[in-house]
Amino acid sequence: MEEKKSTKIKWLDGIFVFILTCLPLFLIWHFDAKIVFFNNDDLYIGELVSGITTGRPESHLVHIGYLTGWILSRLYMLVPSTPWYGIFLFTMIYGSIVTAFSAMIIKLEKVWQKILMTVSALYMICSFFFYHMAEIQYTTVTTVVCMTAVVLFVLTEDATDWKKYIKANILGFVFFFMSFNIRDKACVMVLPVFFFIGLGKVIKNKKMFKPVLAYASVLVAIVLVLFGAERIAYSGAEWKEFERYNTAREQVMDYAGFPNYAENIALYEELGISEQSYVSLATRYQVLLDEKVNADFMEAMEEVSGSDRKIDVVQMLKSFIERHLTSYMDRPLNIIVYFMYVAAIVLALLSGKYKALFDVLALFLGRMSIWAYIMYIGRSLPRVTQGIYIVELMVLFAIIISNCLWVNKTKQGVKLPKIAGVCVIVGMIAICHRWGLPYSSNIYHYNNSQMAYATCYREMREYFNEHSENVYLADMFSFSYFTKDILAEEYPSVGNYVMMGNWVANSPWTDSIAERYQIESYEEAAIMQDNVYFVFIDSEGTSWQYLSDYYAEKYPGSVMEVEEVVETTFGQDFLIVKVRKG
Repeated sequence: MEEKKSTKIKWLDGIFVFILTCLPLFLIWHFDAKIVFFNNDDLYIGELVSGITTGRPESHLVHIGYLTGWILSRLYMLVPSTPWYGIFLFTMIYGSIVTAFSAMIIKLEKVWQKILMTVSALYMICSFFFYHMAEIQYTTVTTVVCMTAVVLFVLTEDATDWKKYIKANILGFVFFFMSFNIRDKACVMVLPVFFFIGLGKVIKNKKMFKPVLAYASVLVAIVLVLFGAERIAYSGAEWKEFERYNTAREQVMDYAGFPNYAENIALYEELGISEQSYVSLATRYQVLLDEKVNADFMEAMEEVSGSDRKIDVVQMLKSFIERHLTSYMDRPLNIIVYFMYVAAIVLALLSGKYKALFDVLALFLGRMSIWAYIMYIGRSLPRVTQGIYIVELMVLFAIIISNCLWVNKTKQGVKLPKIAGVCVIVGMIAICHRWGLPYSSNIYHYNNSQMAYATCYREMREYFNEHSENVYLADMFSFSYFTKDILAEEYPSVGNYVMMGNWVANSPWTDSIAERYQIESYEEAAIMQDNVYFVFIDSEGTSWQYLSDYYAEKYPGSVMEVEEVVETTFGQDFLIVKVRKG
């Protein structure tokens, strides 16, 4: 009889997991929901690995692990028209969320519990998680994939045999491995949660010391192996130099900003940077043209900017409190996380399972460690903090389920925890319905409008392809706000389009384009060669005055003229501009 019951439960688990996996996908397909890149970073990475940027698929993607880049680049070589990068990211985030929820459903024993969990999981996927699936960003994807590893760690039954414990967590190690291979920095950011939860397991049960230590050893081994592989992949001289440049560039352009010219004029003159070059750098992030903007220059900028930076603990605390209490940047996801913290604590108290509070505290200490770090570096962007909230939300669910907090440890008030548990699920569904679904609806309509605007970018790329004999240098701010449908068919490129101000500029990738078109200096080529043009969006507020002044200073008498106006079906025009000697 017991065996029959077990078989029935397994069949039901399969049905629930199937529904959980397929229903959201069906809804996405049915409503033709557009899945896009959240920002241009993923757009550029996709163009690198697909071969659009340089004309050949690239394995070195800098922000994405080399192993992942190598596999994706080979897939693009085999079937160039398939959007492998977008498919990969969507599969990772969707598969991770479904796997985490499926593990929770399987962990539950009663059918009614599985039904409630499945319904709540569907609500969360279609509300709070839809945003992150519909606007893909590699940092968030990395965090979500790592979240699944944490959830599986929490759900794993305690075992005194460390070999058995390691075997039980193989799937979790796979997700951690994949997470590190996507974005190592984002993956490492979640490690404090692993640490404190592992510490909590040991505090609750001292016999768990060896299994937890073995688990930690595997994580460290994965980190060391993959880190070593990355070092080997980027051991070439050109990549080492670019790493120097890009590391310093990130600190300057993403955090501190360029030091004021008037206050550091001696330094700028020593580095050979004129005031007009400074204006182009500070206002338009134009790093491509001036050859003096190299690793040495960026490190000098970083040193000055870093020396000016002061740690204001009071301001950090103030910003932290404001972000959690009054800011709308993380809403509505943070609302449900706060609710789940309260729910987990209340359930632990009602059920008499006070040791579960160690798990809640461990999670809280882990997230506070992460928040302290991101507030310190000044990088509390939504794509980072939202990932933290997703980790918290899912781990809180896992804590409640792993500790069976709806079952009273004593015989007093037996039904009270169960009633409270049902109320938690109902409350969570209500929050999803009230705030999550409307938010998803807004994202749905916004992405559809983005796709209409994105046709401009695609048509401009087609224009560049049609003029393969030319090289086009694009103003960064003219092309910064475009995205694309991540699942749309890729289109070939001859690799003759270069952004003047993003992280791809001044790289081995742009060097390869220059070599192919026999360009020694982009700055000189733009005025000396007839096949090098600048591209600007024709809209109010767009100006190339900074570039005109830049060339007027270095090449007196030079003029910039509009050679052609490219019209798009969306109605947005683009200007093809040529700088000429006077």
